[in-house]
Amino acid sequence: MSSERDVINAMNFYRETGLCFVKDKQSHFLDVSRPFIEASGCHEEEELIGHDDYHFFPSNFSDNYIRCDQYALHQGLWTGLDLFQSDKFPLNTVMTTKLPFSNLQGKLSGIFVIFFKVNIPVFIVKDLLYTKKRNTFKELNSFVRIESSLSKREQECLYYLLRGHTAKSIGNQLNISSKTVEYHIRKLKEKLFCYNKSQLIEKSIALGLLNCIPDLWYQQSCSFKFIERQRIINFPLNDLN
Repeated sequence: MSSERDVINAMNFYRETGLCFVKDKQSHFLDVSRPFIEASGCHEEEELIGHDDYHFFPSNFSDNYIRCDQYALHQGLWTGLDLFQSDKFPLNTVMTTKLPFSNLQGKLSGIFVIFFKVNIPVFIVKDLLYTKKRNTFKELNSFVRIESSLSKREQECLYYLLRGHTAKSIGNQLNISSKTVEYHIRKLKEKLFCYNKSQLIEKSIALGLLNCIPDLWYQQSCSFKFIERQRIINFPLNDLN
């Protein structure tokens, strides 16, 4: 588990550039970055400190934010897709990572949260997370058997493919050739019994694989190194403009 010192260092690093914040175990804001203050529709951090999500965001979103906070606190990590909206910013899809941390005595203190905008249609995420027939976090275990049958490279290629990247773009992200990417996509189609790329994307979303993060990244996300990796693979921590 990360320490308070890790959290302080991360907040100092991202304070002016990243959409991030720190919460206590009751999901009250303890510290916030400048971009998050603006994204929340506030002017000063004092407006956020001591409050929870219900003061600033739609109630159904806040319900999910806090549920994921508790998941991270009890399971050691939460990372996945969600929706973000405030009075100042329109509805956006975001990828969020929540990491618990301990105090100097080693006791669980709260969570560090960082998120960034991703180019995934809002309606897809809304269907996954906010409809009565949703199959999300608690049911992701049902997809473990499917995901575990995919190689590390196949998981990585599928991750980018579901986010609109071409074979060439995926190759640039993973430092492999586009031909190698196409090979992995062919293997994905075979394993998921799909005839073409469009069917592969549709079936992967239907199976809930949109919420699955490549296995290697899960291992790295147990520490703040995961956040650094997000920068390396060109996931900008940009404002939600």
